[in-house]
Amino acid sequence: MVRKIDGFTLIEILVLIVILGIVFSLAIPSFTNWMAKYKIEEDTKKVYGFLQEARVKAFSEKIKLNVNVNNNQVCLQCDSSDSDCVSSYGSGSIKCIELNFNFDGNTVNISRRGTFSGGPIFYPSANEAQYDCVRVSDIRVKMEKCNGNP
Repeated sequence: MVRKIDGFTLIEILVLIVILGIVFSLAIPSFTNWMAKYKIEEDTKKVYGFLQEARVKAFSEKIKLNVNVNNNQVCLQCDSSDSDCVSSYGSGSIKCIELNFNFDGNTVNISRRGTFSGGPIFYPSANEAQYDCVRVSDIRVKMEKCNGNP
């Protein structure tokens, strides 16, 4: 009489668990590094877009604005010397964005004509990201690799 057994033996299941454990132990550090890199790049893109949006607002409404960095938050505020802006929006923040990581940097000033001064806004530690800071010049905003040094 031939006996047919369907299923796996205990030894086969244990070997599979050991192999999966080894694969996961090798993959998890790479995955966490990739996620950190991705989130730094995502934050840099958010700051870049936020500065472009602030520039359009300053130019279209003819007001002076400041973009300030406070840990993981970037906020748009009226320049205290612009009475038109302060009367329209008050002295508090007009708009803020939340970032995944803490960024650092100097205040970016935006004139009524939409020109920039100040900056940069950057991630303060060495990292693997392709770009991790946003620099401004008179009429240009660009993303760069600063690697923790502004």
